[in-house]
Amino acid sequence: MEQPVGMERPNNMKTISLISTAISFFIFYGCSNETTGLPKSSQTPAVVVTPSRTPVTAATKTPDGDGGRHPVHRIKNGGEFCENYLLKKIAKEKATANRIVKLKAFNVDDETLSPKLKKWLERMDETQTSAYELQHGEKKALLISSYSREATGLSSSYKSWLIQYDNHTVEFFSFSSEPKLIFFDKDDLLNYYSVDYSNELAENRNWNNPIFDILLYRVNLDGQSQLVSKEQNIKCE
Repeated sequence: MEQPVGMERPNNMKTISLISTAISFFIFYGCSNETTGLPKSSQTPAVVVTPSRTPVTAATKTPDGDGGRHPVHRIKNGGEFCENYLLKKIAKEKATANRIVKLKAFNVDDETLSPKLKKWLERMDETQTSAYELQHGEKKALLISSYSREATGLSSSYKSWLIQYDNHTVEFFSFSSEPKLIFFDKDDLLNYYSVDYSNELAENRNWNNPIFDILLYRVNLDGQSQLVSKEQNIKCE
């Protein structure tokens, strides 16, 4: 028996209703994701980068250095201004007959002093002046050390030295007060060591941790000082 055509309409209406409900749900869900900012399943999760704990510095500290650009050469038991270290070197370089004698009766007002020496003494602190005589066979050299009254700042720490021998006058500066750093070598030529601040110390300004340059000069037969050697960035402990 053939069913009436109108009997199928309820099933069709029910199907259409379900489809409409599903479409409405998906449209609503998609809109909700965009408005609420909820992450979609296709999004890549954010990656949090933890900063490194290693500090970044402007300059790299050199091996066995004091924060400068060049290595520091450390010498144990070298003395405050490396005198102990230098005296050991001088023992191998000097003539065997070298002798230093301190002049206790040196008179800074002596009229027989040379004009150059008198002019030099005028700039010095008389209370800080010391005089020695370096003897080597028949050779003799007058050694005078003092502090300049005109010096200011860092330069006031330098010891001023004047050497007179064979009608020659030699002047230099050093942090050392040791007269034995002046000597005649095995060729009978006058030599002297000067202890100076290094460029590293001037740049770093670490005055409590001094670093020195050590310069060896030799005086030729014309009385001119010539640089023989230079040791840089020396730390004596």
